[in-house]
Formats: sequence, C-alpha cells, structure tokens
Amino acid sequence: MVDNSFRGSIPNTVGNLRLLERLYLFGNNLTRESSTLELRFFTSLANCRRLKVLAIALNQFNGIIPASIGNLFTSLLYLEARGCKLMGEIPSGIGNLSSLDFINLDSNELTGFIPRTIGRLQNLQQLYLEHNKLEGFMPNDFCQLNNLGDLYLSDNKLYGLIPPCLGELKSRRRIYLDSNNLTSAIPSTLWSLKDLVGLNLSSNSLSGYIPLDVEHMNVITELDLSWNQLSGKIPNCKEKFPLEDFLQTPQLNHLCTTMDCVVPLDCKSHHAKLEAFSIAGHQFCEY
Repeated sequence: MVDNSFRGSIPNTVGNLRLLERLYLFGNNLTRESSTLELRFFTSLANCRRLKVLAIALNQFNGIIPASIGNLFTSLLYLEARGCKLMGEIPSGIGNLSSLDFINLDSNELTGFIPRTIGRLQNLQQLYLEHNKLEGFMPNDFCQLNNLGDLYLSDNKLYGLIPPCLGELKSRRRIYLDSNNLTSAIPSTLWSLKDLVGLNLSSNSLSGYIPLDVEHMNVITELDLSWNQLSGKIPNCKEKFPLEDFLQTPQLNHLCTTMDCVVPLDCKSHHAKLEAFSIAGHQFCEY
C-alpha cells in the first residue's frame, strides 16, 4: 500500500493482524484520529508479535509518538517515519526495542532531548534524526552503540561538545552533525576513524585546528568543516602527507573548509585532479 492516496487514520484494528511481519504505508496522505494528538495505532501494533518492519514515512500525521511505542515487541528491526510531521519528544521507551538496527525519523518537528535510552539499542546500525528541532547535549550514550555506522543529527538545536568517545568505535562510517550549535574543539578521536566515509561538522561554532591526523582517513569521500571558528595553519600537502590523502583520499570528491586564502601551487601540481579548493571564512594560513 505504498505511494497511493490513502486518507484517514490507520485503524486500531491493525493490531488484530497477529501474524503481521511487515507494514508498508509510506507515501500516502494518512493522518491521525482527530480526538487525540497521540498516534494510537502504535499501541495496537503491540499485539503484532512478529512485526519486523514498520515503514510509515511521508504521511501527514501531525501527531505525537506515544509512550506505548516501547511496548512493541522486540522483533521490530526497522522503523521509518521520516517526513510525517511528527511532533513532541522521542519517547524514552524506544530503548526497549532492542532488536532495532534502523531508525529514520528525519524531517519531522520532533523536540526535546534525544533520549539516553537509545544507548541500549546494541544492534542499531543507522540512526537518522536530522532536520528536526531536537535540543540539548549529544548524549554520551551514543558511544555504547558498538554497531552504529551512520549517525545523522544535522539541522537541529544541539549544543555543547561532541563526545570524544564518538570516535573510539571503529564501526562509524558517516557522522553528520552540521547545522547545530556545537562548540569547543573537534575531538581528536574522530581523525583516527580510518573507515569513515563522510564527516560533516559545518555550520557550528567549533574551534581549534585541523590536525595532521587527517592523513589516517584513507577512504573518506566527504569532509565538510565550513562555517566554524577554526584557525591555525593549513597542513602542508607534500611534506606532511600526500594531497590525495587529504583532499582526494583517494576518491574524495568534496572538501569544504571555510578559509580565505589560495592553495599553494605545489598542492595543485601534486594532484592534477584538484580544480578548486574553497577556503573562505576562517583564519588559516599556509605553511
């Protein structure tokens, strides 16, 4: 029942489908019951003991995820509810869904703190919470997610430090924290993530400098540090480490650091594919 024009609310009788394993309702015009802000169908789904996939993205719920989401059976592996106009806080009970390996709640109107109970989800591999109105500190509980590869928290109202322990788990593949209010220095542990493919820390208030440890990021394809308060010196392309390890490592196709100076000629000649290196805004200088 994907990508249709279904309207109205998801009936509570969906809970009578005791053998239901996958529920795909994304891409419709479904709404909530008019009598309450809570999405009651979550409560009824607690009767579906075999439910593994719940995909309800791109609807018009304009409602709140109820605390009863924590009563869903631990068989649930996949939860996608992006672009549904969800409001309110993420219930702490979501930490009870211990089998979840995928959560996508991006592009909603979620508010409040990220629940620390997410740290219980030891099987979680992908977490997408970007484009909401979440606030507060990034919980250190993220560091308990040993299998987490993708962490997307872009475009929220998070503040404070990036937990240094975030870079201590080698499973990380993509970390997107851009467009928040994060401060202080970038944790040195992030530069040691050799398997990191994407790192976006742009549009925060991060300070400090780019260390030479960037050379260890051998497979990164996107590195965006723009619109922060970084300073110091630009690492020397040839003497410190090869340019392909910093800008095109070896297939890096996007690097943006807002500095305002010209790339040294030796950097350009060292890597023929380099056509533009935009560095406008910070107070960097050449070696």
